[in-house]
Amino acid sequence: MDFRLKVFVTVADLLNFSAAAEQLGISQPAVTKHIKALESECNFQIFYRSGGKLRLSYEGSLLLEKAKRILSLYSDLGEESSLISRAPKGKFYLEIPPPIYYGFLPAFVGEVCRLAPHSLFEIKVTEISDSEQSESGEIEDSLYKTLNKITISYSSKPKEGNPVLFSDSLVVVGSNAFNPASYYNLEDLKFLNYTNDKQTLRDILEYFTHSKLSYSQVKAMAQLEDSQSIIRLLLSYYKHGKKAPTTVAFLWKSQVAKFIKDGKLQVVNVHEFQDKPLPKRYYSINHSHTKESDGFVDFLTKWVSFLSQ
Repeated sequence: MDFRLKVFVTVADLLNFSAAAEQLGISQPAVTKHIKALESECNFQIFYRSGGKLRLSYEGSLLLEKAKRILSLYSDLGEESSLISRAPKGKFYLEIPPPIYYGFLPAFVGEVCRLAPHSLFEIKVTEISDSEQSESGEIEDSLYKTLNKITISYSSKPKEGNPVLFSDSLVVVGSNAFNPASYYNLEDLKFLNYTNDKQTLRDILEYFTHSKLSYSQVKAMAQLEDSQSIIRLLLSYYKHGKKAPTTVAFLWKSQVAKFIKDGKLQVVNVHEFQDKPLPKRYYSINHSHTKESDGFVDFLTKWVSFLSQ
């Protein structure tokens, strides 16, 4: 039944049986068979043709909402079972940069504690980059062997021989009142800024300089202490149904990926940035090779992959 719903949702999105068959990797007659079987089970017509075009019936549109929700639950179930099997157990010492600490770390630690409630964390926030890590010397091998220590560092470009845990990009984020298909002028937006991530501010200033843009075009609406405060404020517009068509913030996509996926926040396209991609970061991980820390890295890698979907 879940695949039949997937066929239905694909046809509803594309409104073309042939294109749906190609995307799903099955034959067009198989697609037709699935749709007819679903219509028979539901006892109403899902699609009809008008003017030579395939259209979704009103009843079909109601079914589509439920079908997408069910498929999302199936996906969540698959993710959950995969994470449960990988849930790390033990005490872990983390060194991480501010964008992760103020970004997805609370949700990540919450997931670990939910799936493995006896896990413990000690966390140190550091601005360390890959180059700084190599210059300063890493933690002594003996310490890495005795502790479940995990250090996450970053660089602006991927480095040969240094495996990338995941890549991240700076985005302009606003409430879901923004139209994802539209482009907005920088001068028409009001930015929420935060003070506790100096490296991100340096990245933004360098971007404006290299792109020959003036940072004076960025109109500040308010300055808050950290990115989490900004995210909570943007989410409050969604929660209370308020319109905030001009309020935005520079945030790393990993910080807001879940809220974008859930439709609560929206990446805002800015006209001035159209041909000038915003800064990226490439995160790598260094850890003690204990059974616990290897399990932690495996769990983190899988969790991040779900986050970026």
